[in-house]
Order: sequence, then C-alpha cells, then structure tokens
Amino acid sequence: MTTPKEWAKVQAEKVRAKQQAIAQRHQNVSMQRDILAEDMPRAWEDLLQQFETHCKEYNDAVLPEGRLGFFRTTGNTFTIRPDALGEIVTGLLEPATNRIKIITPKARFDYLPKVVLEDTGRVELISASTHRQTCCVDIAQEVMDEALA
Repeated sequence: MTTPKEWAKVQAEKVRAKQQAIAQRHQNVSMQRDILAEDMPRAWEDLLQQFETHCKEYNDAVLPEGRLGFFRTTGNTFTIRPDALGEIVTGLLEPATNRIKIITPKARFDYLPKVVLEDTGRVELISASTHRQTCCVDIAQEVMDEALA
C-alpha cells in the first residue's frame, strides 16, 4: 500500500505527462502548419515547372505537327492546350486546403499534401486515389499521357 502522499505524487506525474503530450501535439501541429505554408508553394512551383518542361520537350519532339501551350492563368491555376484548341489539362491549387486538382477531358487527378516531420520537414504529394506518395515528374507524365491519349 502506498501512502496518500505517494499516491498524489504518482497522480501529479501522470497529469504532467498528459500535459506534456498535449503540448507536444500542439507543437507538432504548429510545425506542420509552418512547414506546409513554407513548402507547399515550392511543391506547386515544382509541379508547374514539370508541366512546362514536358510541354517544351513534347513540342521539340513533335514539331511541326502540333504544339502544346502551357499557360499560368493565375498564381493558383494553369492550363495546357494545343494550338487553337481547347484545354487538355487544367490544374488548380486550392489555397484553403492545399489540394491540387488536375483535370483532363477524360480524368481527374487529386493530390493532397503530407507533411513529413523529419530533418527540417518537407511536403510530399499524395495521390487521393491511390493514397501513395508521388513526385512531380510522375504526376506530369501520368496526366500528360492521359491528356494526349
């Protein structure tokens, strides 16, 4: 049997441990928000760069049969379209949720950010359909394959 004083000491340690766990969770959430705010614009720019590069490489390989134009319509949207035709790819970054939506005439692709709290932290893009991590090159190739099929 423990004394009331020993029992109270054990209970106080449990309360402190719970408070520390809560504080750690709050700190992790705050860190995730900071990393997301800092790294998501970079991930979006990397994705835009990949689509622009894929359009350029396609144009260099396919000339003069067809050209793809890459257009940044706003800071959060882009389109790709062949000469004088409608869009074959439309992309959107939703600022409130950081969700990336890419639409082709035949399919829709959604990607969500995942914050990884390793080293200094980073954002990875996760496919909403497969729930797997993917990189910007793979996203651009998959979407372009679908759009040009």
